[in-house]
Amino acid sequence: MKTMKDTRGFTAAEIITVVAIISILALIVIPKFWSRTEEARIARAQEEMARISDAESFAYAETGFYFFPGNLQFEAPTVTVMTTWSFQDWLSSGKPVNPAINSGYTETTINNWKGPYITYQRTEVLNDTTYAPLDPWKNPYIFYGPLTQTSESNDTTQGSKIRIWSMGPNLKFDSTTTLPFGPAEGDDILYVR
Repeated sequence: MKTMKDTRGFTAAEIITVVAIISILALIVIPKFWSRTEEARIARAQEEMARISDAESFAYAETGFYFFPGNLQFEAPTVTVMTTWSFQDWLSSGKPVNPAINSGYTETTINNWKGPYITYQRTEVLNDTTYAPLDPWKNPYIFYGPLTQTSESNDTTQGSKIRIWSMGPNLKFDSTTTLPFGPAEGDDILYVR
């Protein structure tokens, strides 16, 4: 007497069909998630820039100075010399588009520091005492203290608005002709307060 074997399982055709369906769905869904991820990073950068601006405003209200953004996270310092934004130093250093620690900033004695004014999730160490806050793409935020561009002569004057820039998702400045005033071009992000 012959007995039939139990033949449970999937055929190769069934497995290939299922893999093909899953692949097609993945090709449709993954780009949608990717764009949502970038939208979330942009929103996060805008929120962080607003927080930096608030922290700069609080520090200015208490000390009379704007600071290199990385310094805003420090406790009341034992050494009261801090890196502060100086319009005149920025102007005399040739109005650099991407101000480094030595262009637009000066070392200033601060007597009434009550920090920290902000806590950062991501920072980059620039030297022993200076940290730069990083945007969601791991590039430093660029801070410009109060300055204004006069409409008649394109001249730069000390103003009341501070500006914080992020390079955005493509990791380069597209707004090189409009820095530091704006508007932001390409995927650059500008926060003005």
